[in-house]
Amino acid sequence: MNLEEKKQKSIDFVVNSLSWETYSLLHIFSINVRYMTRFIELSRIVSHKIESGEIKGPTEAADLMRTKHLVLLDSLARLMMIIEATLALLSAISDSRTPGGKIANRMLRYDQNQIDAFISHLKNRQVDVWRLAGFPKIRTLQRNCGLTKSESKFVWELLSESCDLIRETLDQIVDFYEKNRIIYGKFKHGLTFLLGFELFSQSREANRGLPPTAILVLDRRSRQPGEIGIYATGLPKQLDWFNTVSMLSYSDETFKKHNGILHDVEKLVTHITNNHLLRAENCGEDYFPAEQRNGIWTATLYLRRDLSQGEQDTFEAVMRKIFSNAYTVNRSVVFNFNLNGQALEKLYEGILKDSVATIFSNRDQKKGRACLARRFVRWISKMLASRII
Repeated sequence: MNLEEKKQKSIDFVVNSLSWETYSLLHIFSINVRYMTRFIELSRIVSHKIESGEIKGPTEAADLMRTKHLVLLDSLARLMMIIEATLALLSAISDSRTPGGKIANRMLRYDQNQIDAFISHLKNRQVDVWRLAGFPKIRTLQRNCGLTKSESKFVWELLSESCDLIRETLDQIVDFYEKNRIIYGKFKHGLTFLLGFELFSQSREANRGLPPTAILVLDRRSRQPGEIGIYATGLPKQLDWFNTVSMLSYSDETFKKHNGILHDVEKLVTHITNNHLLRAENCGEDYFPAEQRNGIWTATLYLRRDLSQGEQDTFEAVMRKIFSNAYTVNRSVVFNFNLNGQALEKLYEGILKDSVATIFSNRDQKKGRACLARRFVRWISKMLASRII
């Protein structure tokens, strides 16, 4: 399929293969992960400014420490929120049984079992990372873009190396998610966290290098929390009912660790969502991972290393061939509401009175009732037929 054909058929392909709702979700999700990343980065700046006194905090040392702990805890909760949503998205994308139009539904209505199943599949190496990443088919690139066999092999090797790094990055993200899961869970449910605790041991040797303070989070579990749990009998007797305590240290190393994972997630989400959007825009044919920077589309590689000069020359030659037939669009999200009468009046009233208003369209509901009616007719027909027989 040449470029002009792609332009003509792109919208139909998006609608039939991916759906507008999934296309929009991928685009919006990627944008919001980027903005949330920048917002979380501000947490470290706020913490520093509180420590320096530039931002006025509580005057008492204990309350000041609790405030700084809460800043760390809040930024971790937001990071975990991004990770959990990312895992939900990847679980839907990686499932070959999930039609494109159902990805949005699985994202908006995911449960913990969906996350756990994806983590299990990832650990057991049952996830097709090439499909997950949204990489193009090498044979299609070779056919449509006129790549030589050596160029096709070169592209395959680069994308295979990217798959290895994506898998490794996902392993690290999942490990972080599981180790901080109790803290995130109790931040959402119960608020059983204790701020401002000092860490020390009766053993001087054990105190060396130990962060001075930590956040404690209480939970009750029916069983030891897997390989990340430590079995011990020395928990405070007054809190027997809370048989699980998760500890989060407050230190520069903790912030550094969080920032590293945060940027891994942002880079991964940007890369994967862009690939799937490009695939849809190019009718599932020839395209290559790319990002739009300052209005210009640039080919991107998910690699830890830089290309050698010889590799770079080959890469540029191949990209000229691929992008000569690649369809790229300037994506945007625009909502045009066609409201009038009572609906418009209620919208104004909600915004002016409560600062919030929610609009609901029953278009899908009517469609659902129609589908249900057709199913009911078929069911009645089958029932009557069985009785006649």
